[in-house]
Amino acid sequence: MNIFEYLKHCRGPHLSIERGKPLPTRGRTVLTHAAAAYALVLALLAAIFVFGLIGISVAHGDEDYQGYIWIPRLLAIASGLLIVTTVVRAVRRWRR
Repeated sequence: MNIFEYLKHCRGPHLSIERGKPLPTRGRTVLTHAAAAYALVLALLAAIFVFGLIGISVAHGDEDYQGYIWIPRLLAIASGLLIVTTVVRAVRRWRR
């Protein structure tokens, strides 16, 4: 007997414990693991995006760093693209 069968036996048939199916919520919204992961990834990517924008503004202001402006630009562009793709994937997942 695996763990899912054991939990199903202990909790009874009224609670769903199968993989991928959330427990009944009685009308309340529940933050699933996938939603929490998407939120964490988006928060980290947003921080990297802001860091890149700050780096771009600093590099524009100082002549010594003009040659290295490609690094914060790369950070901002890469994190921006990842934010867009992550949001698209999250919306597609939640619309199912």
